[in-house]
Amino acid sequence: MAIFSPIIDAGGFTAFDTPFTAEAERAYIMGLPERAIFHVAVRVNDDIVVGFQSMEPFATYTNWMALRLKRSC
Repeated sequence: MAIFSPIIDAGGFTAFDTPFTAEAERAYIMGLPERAIFHVAVRVNDDIVVGFQSMEPFATYTNWMALRLKRSC
């Protein structure tokens, strides 16, 4: 959450439009389908997670495209 929610709040670099609680983020990760991609970046010298990326084709959990299209009209 320390990485993900601030990015969502800032409105950049993510398709998500609502910050996650710890429970919601855990459920999202555990509920990713088999074809989804989830990559975690870990700092080598101390094993701290410094970032991650997930992608799920045809996701239904975000309004990102609708919001972007509305702003451009």
